[in-house]
Order: sequence, then C-alpha cells, then structure tokens
Amino acid sequence: AGIYGSPMRKEDIVKLQLAAGVITQPALLIGDSRYDYETATSAGIDFIFVSGWSEFSDWKAYFSSVTKEPVLVVDGLPALLAASV
Repeated sequence: AGIYGSPMRKEDIVKLQLAAGVITQPALLIGDSRYDYETATSAGIDFIFVSGWSEFSDWKAYFSSVTKEPVLVVDGLPALLAASV
C-alpha cells in the first residue's frame, strides 16, 4: 500500500504495481478523468467513472465514441455503494 503520484505517470505506477503483485487481476480503477480511463484500459483493468468528482466536461461524448462496452458511471461513492447492493 502507498500513495503514488508525480513525477511518475499513472500508467507506469499501475504497471509496476501489477508486476510486483500489489495489484492482482481482476482489478478495478475508480477515477474521474479521461487519463484514469486510459490508464485502466491500457492495463486491462476494469473502470468506474465518478462524474461528480470530475472536471472532464465532455465525458459522455468521449465514452460513447471510444468504448465498445458502456462505462459504468456513478455520481459519487454513495451511488457506487448503492449500485453494488
């Protein structure tokens, strides 16, 4: 466990954590940006988009244009927890 961030790129952090066995598949990345989505998909990790945290204003159009399967979108953690019940 740890806190990771700059100067390392997210995809490099995720790759290192996968290689070290810290992250094991199946895995889930919960994020609020296009970069989070791209990081997750490039690593083969499932993704949930939290729209209520995001500054990514065009996320609906982006996800509808780049994904074959719908991206699960929640407004915040309470909605995520309610969806899992």
